[in-house]
Amino acid sequence: MANFLSQGQVCSNGTRVFVQKDIVPEFVEEVVKRTKLIEIGDPLLETTRMGALVNRPHLDKVLAYVNQAKTEGANVLCGGGVYVPSDPKLKDGYYMSPCVLGNCTDDMTCVKEEIFGPVMSVLAFETEEEVLHRANDTSLGLAAGVFTRDYLLEVLRCQVLDERMDKSQ
Repeated sequence: MANFLSQGQVCSNGTRVFVQKDIVPEFVEEVVKRTKLIEIGDPLLETTRMGALVNRPHLDKVLAYVNQAKTEGANVLCGGGVYVPSDPKLKDGYYMSPCVLGNCTDDMTCVKEEIFGPVMSVLAFETEEEVLHRANDTSLGLAAGVFTRDYLLEVLRCQVLDERMDKSQ
């Protein structure tokens, strides 16, 4: 859920989330459930997990990316709209609900460009070769990570993948 820290306004934000095809339904169900639980509001409160975007033009830009994604065939699985906090002191803030996009493809704007907002694009893959090629096919890649639940078996595979990722972008 680190994707939504700092409202996604961080250069190393993992907006392209590649998920092995066989577990996409399970992954999407869990990530949507957790995304819907993110506490949005005053960043000075300990319970808040996501604050406002930096300004109105930026909020409008991020919302336009979400609309463009829908036009290009992505499904909004949760969020993606203006959020109005219940605290009246925050009513003039530039809040949006964190967004998870499904049915994404590599040619979509939301995948090719840096949104710099609370938007996650979920992309399915089948093989390691495929995902390495696709992950490296960007001019905006500042960070990458590999996650697995099979720690002991997969740690060597993750090291190999890490060595093969193009981190020079």
